[in-house]
Amino acid sequence: MKTGLNHAVRVTVAALSIVLGLGAAVPATAQCPGDLNGNGVVDGADLGALLTAWGPKGGSADMTGDGIVDGADLGMLLVNWGACHSGTVRSWGKSQYYGQSIVPTNLGPCNAIAGGGNHTVALLADGTVHAWGDGRATQGLCIYENFGQSIVPPYLGPCTAIAAGYSHTIALRAGGSVRAWGRNDYGQCNIPTNLGPCIAIAGGGLHTVALRTDGIVRAWGRNDYGQCNIPTDLGPCIAIAGGGAHTIALRSDGTVRAWGAGITNTGSYANYGQSIVPTNLGPCTAIAGGSVHTIALSTDGSVRAWGAGVTNTGYGLEHGQSMIPTELGPCIAIAGSGFNSATVGADGAVRAWGLNWGGLLAVPADLGPCKAIAAFSTNSTCTHYGRMCVLLTDGTVRSWGCGTASSWPNCDEEVPDNLGPCTAVTAGVDGGFLALKADGSIRSWLSNLEIPPDLGPCRAIAGGGHFAIAIQADGVVRAWAIDGWSHCNVPADLGPCTAVAAGRVHCIALRTDGGVRAWGSNSYGQCNVPADLGPCTAIAAGYYHTIALRADGGVRAWGSNSDGQCNVPADLGPCTAIAGGGYHTLAIQR
Repeated sequence: MKTGLNHAVRVTVAALSIVLGLGAAVPATAQCPGDLNGNGVVDGADLGALLTAWGPKGGSADMTGDGIVDGADLGMLLVNWGACHSGTVRSWGKSQYYGQSIVPTNLGPCNAIAGGGNHTVALLADGTVHAWGDGRATQGLCIYENFGQSIVPPYLGPCTAIAAGYSHTIALRAGGSVRAWGRNDYGQCNIPTNLGPCIAIAGGGLHTVALRTDGIVRAWGRNDYGQCNIPTDLGPCIAIAGGGAHTIALRSDGTVRAWGAGITNTGSYANYGQSIVPTNLGPCTAIAGGSVHTIALSTDGSVRAWGAGVTNTGYGLEHGQSMIPTELGPCIAIAGSGFNSATVGADGAVRAWGLNWGGLLAVPADLGPCKAIAAFSTNSTCTHYGRMCVLLTDGTVRSWGCGTASSWPNCDEEVPDNLGPCTAVTAGVDGGFLALKADGSIRSWLSNLEIPPDLGPCRAIAGGGHFAIAIQADGVVRAWAIDGWSHCNVPADLGPCTAVAAGRVHCIALRTDGGVRAWGSNSYGQCNVPADLGPCTAIAAGYYHTIALRADGGVRAWGSNSDGQCNVPADLGPCTAIAGGGYHTLAIQR
C-alpha cells in the first residue's frame, strides 16, 4: 500500500480499501488473477498451486495464456496478492495545481494504481495504462515538474504492473519488459539493455528499481547516495520499494535490506537512519518507502517504521510518519509517501498518519460511493486554493477543500441544505458550483451567478469562466453571465440542441441534427467551426479551444493550440467520448 508525495489514492474493494502511490503499486482487480482456488484471496495456497503446475502444463495457473506456467504467471500472482477488488479508484489530498487527486470519471475498473510527486497512474483491467496530474502539458503559473510523466506512450501495449517516481512513470509490460517515461535527467528512464524479464518494478524519488524473474534486483538513475548500488550479498528477493534516495528489498527468506541515503543517523536528509533496518525486525511480507523513512509489515501483521518521523514536532522532517499508532492492530498492507504512512487493517479499515498537507489525511469519513466529481482550483500567484465537489450515487452532493484563503468559506458547509437529489454538477463558474436537480431546476452556490427566474426545467448544464449555459427540456439553449458578457448571446437561429459545453469565454452547442455551433470570444478561432466538420455526436471545450466527436468516431479540435491541444494524433482511430482540459484534450478510443 503506497501513497503519492502530496496526495493519496484508494481502490475501493469488497472487503477492504487500499491507499497507494510513490514506488511500486499495490494491485486491485475484479477478475482477481491469481485466485486459483476461488476463495476471493490471492495467498499462499494459490502460490503453491502455481508452483505445482510450473512448466508446460497450462490450466488455470497459466494466467497469461501462453501455454506455459512460468515467471510471467508468477509475477501476475504476486502483483495481485491479497483480497479480490472491485477496481474503483478514489483519491484525495493536494490537487490544486495539477489535478492528481481528481480521478477521471470514465476511468473504469483498475488493477493497480501508483502515485508520484504530483501525478497519478492507473493500470486498467484490460492492461492499458492511464495517467493524470502533472506532466500532461503546460499548466498555468505553477509549472513545476512537467516532464511528460502523465503522457502514456501510444504503443506501450498491455501491462501487468505500474510504478511512479517523483516525476517519472514506470510500466511492466505483459512480456516482462520494462518501460519508463517522464523526467530523465539522471537516466531514471533509460532501461538497461541487459535487464531481462522482470516481475516487479518500483520508483524512487529520481531512480528506478526492477525485480527480475530470477529474483535479482536492478536499479538505475540518480545514485548520489548509492541507492542504485545493489549489495553484492543481497541474494534472491520477492519484493522491492523505492524511497526518496534509498532502496528497500524484501528477500525470499522474509528479511529486509535497505541501502542508499540513511545508512547512518546524523539527523540530515542523507542520513536519517532510513536504511538502518532494526536488528529485531523479524520476517516480513511487505515493504514501503517514504522520502526519508521506511515501513515494513511483519508476518504477524504488525507494522514497523524507521527513519524520519520518530517524533511529531512538525519541524524539518519530523511529522510522526514513523510513529505507529498504538491502537493500529494487525494489518494486511502498508504504504509510504513523502512524509506519511498508511495501512490497511485486517478489518479493511484505512489508517494514515504523518503530514496532512493538502488534506491528504482528511477524507470525509461518511463520503460513501460517488458517481461524478467536479473541482475548482486556482494557481493565482501559486496560492493554495482548491475545492472539490462530488455527486454521490444517491444523488446527494458533497464538497470540501477551499485551501488556505481565509476569505473562502468551508465548502462542505456551503452546499445548500435543501439541495435535494441531483443529476449533474459542474465547477468553475466564478469559483463556485452549479447543480442540475432531478426536477430540472438549477442551483448555484459559492458564486455570484444568479439563475434566470424564467429558465424553466433543464436537462443539461455547463459552466464557463463567469457564465453558465443550459439546455431546457424543450431543447432551447439558454446562457447567462454574472456581468452580461456578449458570449452569452445565444444565436437566434440555433434551433433545438442535445448538448452544450463551455470554454473560458465561449459557448458550444450540439444541434439535434448533429451540427455544431460556437459563439462568444473568438480570439483564438475557437468559434470557427470547420466547414467540413460533418454531423457530430458530442462536444467539449478547453479554456480557449473546442473539440467535436464526429458521427464516424473521428475527433476534431480547433482554437488555441499553444500546447498542441488541437493536434489530434494521426493514429487516434474512432473514438466514443471526448473531454477538454484547460490546455489539453482527451479521447477514448473504441
